[in-house]
Amino acid sequence: MRQLRFWKEAVEVFEDENADVGEEQIRWFCSDGISTFFGETRSEAASHFGVPVGFED
Repeated sequence: MRQLRFWKEAVEVFEDENADVGEEQIRWFCSDGISTFFGETRSEAASHFGVPVGFED
């Protein structure tokens, strides 16, 4: 399995799909070098790669 890389980044989140402006929120990103996924927590972002939700380093 490839090594996963994690980082936090501010993204614009739209609660209403018709809204012109969203709220800026911090999200965790996880990448294996090919694909990148994000989530509200680090474990949620990693879960797309088969890492169990709730893992800790």
